[in-house]
Amino acid sequence: MTESLAVTLAEELDFVKTYIGLEEQVLQPGFEFHIDIDPALDIHRVKIPVMLLQIPVENAVKHALSCKDGIRMLWIEVKKDKDCIKALVRDNGGGFKSEKQQLRNWYGDESAVADYSVTEFVQPLSVDYANKQC
Repeated sequence: MTESLAVTLAEELDFVKTYIGLEEQVLQPGFEFHIDIDPALDIHRVKIPVMLLQIPVENAVKHALSCKDGIRMLWIEVKKDKDCIKALVRDNGGGFKSEKQQLRNWYGDESAVADYSVTEFVQPLSVDYANKQC
């Protein structure tokens, strides 16, 4: 997969699901994984940079979830927002203090913020991402 600069969103999601399938054995019991893809996206036509989701997912598994006790959760959300694709990878691992503070500021209530790691990527939406200059 890494021989190309861009892959379809479908290919990237397949790669991520395969990786999670392998790591799931280590993370059980108590591992939950959720993917939410905007139905407005044609995952077989939209191209994204290779490993856009894989790298933060791998980081979440290796650095946030593998050492966590109790329930381990990983969420991937990809949605269309105007002319961009927003990809959000979240977990309920330890997170970074700056991220936790940002979430506290966002929600305005410390009780609403658990220990979450958040990685968000925004990429220009293009069916032919590899040939587009931004």
